[in-house]
Amino acid sequence: MPEIGVVPGELGDDKDGVLKKIANMLDMEKKDIEKQLSAGWVKDDSFVPLKKVKPENTDLLKKATSLPGVLKQDTQSRYYPFGEKAAHLTGYIRPITEEELKQDKGSYSEHSLMGIVGLEHVYEKQLRGEIGWTISVPESGATIASKDAKDGTDIHTTIDIKKQEELYSQLKDDSGTAVALQPQTGETLALVSAPSYDPNGFLFGWKKGEWEKLNKDKEAPFTSKFNKTYAPGSTIKPITASIGLKNGAIKTDEAKKIVGKEWQKDSSWGGYKVTRVSDQLSEVNLENALITSDNIYFAQTALDTGSDKFTEGLKSFGFEEKLGYEFPTKASSISNDGIDSEILLADSGYGQGQMLMSPIHLAASYTPFLNNGDLIKPYLIKKDGDEKEIWHKNVVPADGAETITKGLRGVVEDPRGSAYKPVVKGLSIAGKTGTAELKTKKDEKGKENGWFTAYDYKNKDLLITMMIQDVSDRGGSSYVVNKVKNVFKK
Repeated sequence: MPEIGVVPGELGDDKDGVLKKIANMLDMEKKDIEKQLSAGWVKDDSFVPLKKVKPENTDLLKKATSLPGVLKQDTQSRYYPFGEKAAHLTGYIRPITEEELKQDKGSYSEHSLMGIVGLEHVYEKQLRGEIGWTISVPESGATIASKDAKDGTDIHTTIDIKKQEELYSQLKDDSGTAVALQPQTGETLALVSAPSYDPNGFLFGWKKGEWEKLNKDKEAPFTSKFNKTYAPGSTIKPITASIGLKNGAIKTDEAKKIVGKEWQKDSSWGGYKVTRVSDQLSEVNLENALITSDNIYFAQTALDTGSDKFTEGLKSFGFEEKLGYEFPTKASSISNDGIDSEILLADSGYGQGQMLMSPIHLAASYTPFLNNGDLIKPYLIKKDGDEKEIWHKNVVPADGAETITKGLRGVVEDPRGSAYKPVVKGLSIAGKTGTAELKTKKDEKGKENGWFTAYDYKNKDLLITMMIQDVSDRGGSSYVVNKVKNVFKK
């Protein structure tokens, strides 16, 4: 890694002018450079390192080293070649603080670098290795004791960097997240969060004002979104269908009679009613319910399943269970305090209850539709062999998985489907959109998160979940659909 520095005795007659120029080039303060040059160890022929430079910054290296007394030397350093595109996944290392050193039990020194977030933090012990040391007698050179240094262990992820870059390019101007899986094996192909930051800033320094700007950004660019939990909206409907089929509350070939746009179970619900988008259909089977995203159908399915069995079914899909994933991820939750009312049960069935899911878990929850009803466990770190791990077996009957895929194909391929537009020829994807409105009061207008989870039903090699925040003025979930389709197109 190139590092730019100066040799004080070779700065020439215009020392002040050279220092001004190099300070400007390196985005440093001239007084800070002068302070480094005044250190007790510095002599006229000393190389005083100033700043490491990203290896691709060849123009800067050329301009800087053309100044008298300014040289470069190669040094070892961590470098993140994909910068913002993988920042939340990789995390970063930085020099240890005095406070952290005090808390340490002796494995770090004042010169140590630490992994702070992301995989750098999760695998800190394995990646950094162990410091070596020797105690010897100066006069004789005799060694009293020593310990060999140990290199850190390499960590190999399952990430497909092309997918990572493609998803980041779709999300970079938004606030949101995306997860891509190989749905038949559970391999994680991409984990993206936006807005992002360049982790190299912690090693090579920040441009003037960049750190302050990132810190003040209300969209929290330093915080990953793919491992947090959010209301899933209508993307929960295929899971509700799976639980209903498993418990016999619905059948693939039977239709529900639903009349009108609004419905309530009985007068005990007071003024509360479930509303659906369209009342064109009065005989609604599972396939059409998925295509038209019929809230009433899925509310009735949850009610007919019953609170206990519906909760048990959600747990079979991994709710309220630690994901056991290599990247710390918040567990998905069903409700604040159990499903304690019929209205909450009905609302939960179509994604408007108190349910929260992580994008990683939501992506995994669609794997049964490509694996004969088995829920596949997602993983991020490569392992020996390609044996997939079944997280929960038979969470949906195999024939039910086929019907659900047929309905989700219709969401994309049928003009009635919410993911029909934009029409992209040649795609073989099935999926479900969702919009979750976030509000603190019942009658207020809240911001909307838009979702789209989709998989290639023909090739069965890619499954994507994407969530973008605040889409209400940008076409809702259709704004997300377009971006996901762009990735499948490639």
